[in-house]
Amino acid sequence: MLAVACMRPNAAIARAVAAFAGRRVLVAGDLMLDRYWSGDVDRISPEAPVPVVRKLGSFGVPGGAANTACNVAALGARVSLFGVTGQDEAGADLRGMLAQRGIDCAQVSIAAGRPTTVKLRIVAHDQQIVRIDDEDITPIAAGLADAVVKRAARLMPRVDAVLISDYAKGFAIASVVKAIVAAAARQGKPVVVDPKGSDFERYRGATVIKPNRSELALLTGMPARHHEETMHAARQLLRLAEPTAIVVTEGKDGMTLLRPDTPEEHFPSFAREVYDVTGAGDTALATLAVALAAGAALGDAVWLANLAAGLAVGESGTVAISREKLAKAIAGLRRR
Repeated sequence: MLAVACMRPNAAIARAVAAFAGRRVLVAGDLMLDRYWSGDVDRISPEAPVPVVRKLGSFGVPGGAANTACNVAALGARVSLFGVTGQDEAGADLRGMLAQRGIDCAQVSIAAGRPTTVKLRIVAHDQQIVRIDDEDITPIAAGLADAVVKRAARLMPRVDAVLISDYAKGFAIASVVKAIVAAAARQGKPVVVDPKGSDFERYRGATVIKPNRSELALLTGMPARHHEETMHAARQLLRLAEPTAIVVTEGKDGMTLLRPDTPEEHFPSFAREVYDVTGAGDTALATLAVALAAGAALGDAVWLANLAAGLAVGESGTVAISREKLAKAIAGLRRR
C-alpha cells in the first residue's frame, strides 16, 4: 500500500526546524576536495583531436562526506567530522575550507603516504571537458580504523545523531561502519547512512539507509530504472535490512519511505525548475540527519529532506541549504 505524503507543514515540523541550531551530528565518511579549472576553448590541439582549454580561473570546494558536513553545518547543527586526508597540500586546503565553515576537524585523520582524494574538473563554456581523479581507494590501515572507532565511541554520548556518507574511497570500511553503528545503537542515537556498493550488511542496525536508484540497484542486484522497479527493489532491501527503514531518492520522482509493517509513503518532488542536481543527495542526507537529531518523526524528517533537495536543485552548482532558507520555504507553503 502506497500513501502519497502531501502533508502541509505542521507544528511538529516547525518545532524541529527551530531546534536544528546547536544540535550535534557526528559525520563519518570519505572526504574529498572538488577542484575546478575554468577556461575558454577556441581551437583543437594539433597534437591530438582534443580541445585546448585556456585556463582563466580555478577554485575548490569540499566534496563527498565533506560536502555533506557543510550541509549539516549550514542547517545550524554542529559537526564532528571523521574521515581521512593525506599529508599534502590538497588535505590542508580541504581542512582549511571546512574550518572556515565552522566544522570541527579535530577527528579528521591525516595519513602520510595516502593522497587526499581530489576530483579535478576542467570546464569550458559551462561544459565539463574532462575529470581527473587523484585517489587511493585501498582500505585505511587497521591501526587507523581502530583509532577512529575508539574516538567515535568516546564522542557518541555527546552527539544527537550519526551520519555515515560512504563513497567507497577506503574510509567507510565494514569494520569502521559496523562499529560506529553499534556504538550509536548503545547510546540510542539515530544513524542515517548514504550507502555505496553491494554490501548492505555493514549498515545493518542503522535507523535509515538512503540510497538513490543506482545505489539501490547495487545493493539488491535488481533493476531500479523507474518507480515501479524501484519499489520492487526497495521492498527487497527492506526485507533484508529489517528493522532499518529505507528512504529511496528518485530524482524528479521525489522520495519514498519504506518501514516494516507500515504503509509506504511517497513524497513528490518539490522542484519546479531543475538547474543543477549536483550535491542534492548530500543536502537531503544532511537534512534527514539533522531533523532526526532535532527530534523529528521519521516521516517529517523525510518531508524536510525532500523539501531541501528541491531547493538545492533549483540553484546552480553545489549549494548548502541554510536553516533560514528552509524555514522561509516552509513559511511560504503554510501561506498557500
